[in-house]
Amino acid sequence: AADVAVAKIWAADGVRRVVQSAQHLHGGFGADTDYALHRYHAWAKQVELSLGPAAAHEEALGDLIAAHPLG
Repeated sequence: AADVAVAKIWAADGVRRVVQSAQHLHGGFGADTDYALHRYHAWAKQVELSLGPAAAHEEALGDLIAAHPLG
């Protein structure tokens, strides 16, 4: 369960950072529907909505760690 939570954190946070960086690199054209980048932004949002935001998975991972202390 912890491995899945970590993977979801990386996916949710990573996809958002990559799409925002791409939009910034292309001068903000991602908001223009004539430019293909808007689709990647929509897909990134769909991934976040499907998997949940990174913060929710960080909280779940924290709960898992707290439930199984070391030692």
